[in-house]
Amino acid sequence: MSDRKVDIIFCRDDVLAIYLLGFVDTEDGVADFCPNTRYYYFEVGEKYIEFESINQYSKLSVRIVDSIRYQFEIDEDMLPCKTSVSQIILTDSMSAKNTVKSFVINGIESNDNQQIVCNSLQLNLNNGQELFIDPSFYYGINIGGGEQLYYRRTAQRVVNGEICAVNRGSEMSFILLERERKPIKLRGQKVVPATITALNRNLLLEGEYVGVKSGKKVTIIHIGGSGLIAAPELRDAYSISNTIPATLSEDAVQLDSDEIFVVYERILDVKRYVFEGISMNNFWDDVFYSFWVPSDYYIDNERIGTGWIRISTREIILINGSIPKNEKIQVISTHSISNLKINLILETIIDDKFQV
Repeated sequence: MSDRKVDIIFCRDDVLAIYLLGFVDTEDGVADFCPNTRYYYFEVGEKYIEFESINQYSKLSVRIVDSIRYQFEIDEDMLPCKTSVSQIILTDSMSAKNTVKSFVINGIESNDNQQIVCNSLQLNLNNGQELFIDPSFYYGINIGGGEQLYYRRTAQRVVNGEICAVNRGSEMSFILLERERKPIKLRGQKVVPATITALNRNLLLEGEYVGVKSGKKVTIIHIGGSGLIAAPELRDAYSISNTIPATLSEDAVQLDSDEIFVVYERILDVKRYVFEGISMNNFWDDVFYSFWVPSDYYIDNERIGTGWIRISTREIILINGSIPKNEKIQVISTHSISNLKINLILETIIDDKFQV
């Protein structure tokens, strides 16, 4: 299927509706709609444009089809269904200007008579609305406007009109602090509620990660929520340590606390150090001692890496860096409190290296 065919269909007719697929799961007499965001269908004239997230949520498949297809497996007691999300996505779902003025295919990989495979697709409607279709989320496709395109580009860069991945793997790392012993059922799947510390909570994404020591894989299904209730004296500690709730895949029940996880597709060099001597400023409260605190490491004002530090066990986790022997290390927290950066000086560093 050539992009010319898509152009003709989009620009000839209005976008009549946008459908999200899923299934209905009934439990205790209550029906729950469970969306499958791998698939979206745009009804355009007498045809449908099928958008599917493929290749482990890394590519977007675009097809022209005659009808909506339910291409996912469900249990016998569940019913496949669809729902219109036009009023949620379109600025004015009843507008006569919901035709596509132009579109941009980013990172086209293949283009034949049946299918277009690309990184993402942007639709520019005649009413001025932009729709950016991004297949790279764990749950599937995310559709947004200019802010969605900006979000994608903060984690990726554009080269010659194509979106290319940037290796930000060191920032997409976390330490598992604690987890539930048994999985719970949520929206038809078994998950494990957990608490983690993110190296950078703004860049940590849903997806698959691998444990540095164990080599075990786990998937972050959802980040954040209201699972943490901190006492007043711990609020700053939770903040500076980037301690947040997370929903993990069922296999997380096999994981140990304090395991470090990195992006599976970007295996990193991870080192562990222990230290003896330490001096700190007045802003490093002793309530922080038992927390893993995301930090940057410096020697003579030159940054040598990033990672975590925990005072109570005298440990440093360093990602993609190295600490020379007999050097004094300045540690500056990556998160500030009351606009004050917390820093300390370490001495007598002992290498205790481990890698994936």
